[in-house]
Amino acid sequence: MAMRKQNICMTTTVEKAQLLAVLKANLASHKAIVQEAREGYLARAKAQLEKRLGQLREGEVVSLRFDLAPPADYTDVYENSIAMLEWNTDDRITLEADEFRQLVRDEWDWSDDFYTSNSGYSAAAARVVQSKKRK
Repeated sequence: MAMRKQNICMTTTVEKAQLLAVLKANLASHKAIVQEAREGYLARAKAQLEKRLGQLREGEVVSLRFDLAPPADYTDVYENSIAMLEWNTDDRITLEADEFRQLVRDEWDWSDDFYTSNSGYSAAAARVVQSKKRK
């Protein structure tokens, strides 16, 4: 839910260099989870395919439906935000509450779905999901 819908209408002005550094660090963390999730996905997909292929070779009639969704990846959102900041000619950037939540706190509207969907393939994403459950 956007912060504006929660009646938080504040703004803050931040140094562009500091904001870029935080956003690039957030992107690096995001990419690490995506890479781990892709590796986990490929391993699980190959294992399921090999199992089914073995069953088919043995003459079994098996379903070829798989319940594996590809890992979510929002790298383009980070890269676009970074590019916009790099193109911005100001040294200081004014952020509204929802922009601060996303760019600085790394809490996007899609964050919960990202961590949940990738948690089956990524231990790092699974830890984030577990930590949120404890709160």
